Amino acid sequence: MLEGIIKPVKERGDSLDPELIQAESNPKVIKVRQGGGGEFNSVKKAIESVALGNTKRVIISIGPGVYKEKIKIERGKPFITLLGNPKNMPNLTFGGTAKEYGTVNSATLIAESNYFVAANLNIVNLASKPEGGKTIGGQVVALRVSGDRSPIYNYNIYGFQET
Repeated sequence: MLEGIIKPVKERGDSLDPELIQAESNPKVIKVRQGGGGEFNSVKKAIESVALGNTKRVIISIGPGVYKEKIKIERGKPFITLLGNPKNMPNLTFGGTAKEYGTVNSATLIAESNYFVAANLNIVNLASKPEGGKTIGGQVVALRVSGDRSPIYNYNIYGFQET
């Protein structure tokens, strides 16, 4: 599904760590579609379906549309990929602010797990533009990635501050 972006595991095997080689051997695909046709209609529900301690690549294929939800991939759920269509990228949106969540946790998408991958996504924090020096707690974050070995390809990040 990421042809042209990265080489297949078979061609990169000697350069990858054994944990990643094992995880990539038989990936599972979960489809998220707003209008039906997928296992889930929200990205959050698809992530919740992945077991803690997961050891296999799980590709969450996200259909086009606007997904207004706060998304978090916990540290104990490695090997999750969020994949949109490059010709009609899904919009992951939420309006969290520092006042409500704290700056670090105001992000629309938080990926704490190792081996997280994202491709072909628009990641948006919809919070209003803070008034210069007047808005207390107006800081907003669109994306926070804190896991190791987490590449992100072909994406757009939108927000007014600290995006």
